[in-house]
Amino acid sequence: MENEELAFVNRYIAKKFRRSAAERLKNVFRAVLISKSREEMMKEEIIRELKPFYSNFVRMKVENEAAAEAAIALFDDRIRMLPKIIALEIFEDIQFYKSLKNGVAKNYFIQSLVGQIHSLFYQ
Repeated sequence: MENEELAFVNRYIAKKFRRSAAERLKNVFRAVLISKSREEMMKEEIIRELKPFYSNFVRMKVENEAAAEAAIALFDDRIRMLPKIIALEIFEDIQFYKSLKNGVAKNYFIQSLVGQIHSLFYQ
């Protein structure tokens, strides 16, 4: 069971990075139709769900404690400033994460997602 769910997570991640132009365009249209209040709600949920994971990730990755604390402090603002399309995709990823049952698969997926978000902030 554990290996099956890990394989499922790997397929989800691979599919996410191989979206066709039509799928990307569909997501753009969906993002355009999101209301301001829905956008704010999505971003607040992203912050609530991911900030603890992001804090742990940054503390492990960044050698300087002051730099880690600064990155964590900026997390909320950076999420709130994301374009709707990116916020929508992260929100959908969180819904996928919540659907996972296996602890190993959940941990693997959330670490991947947090790593992607960190690289988005610090390219």
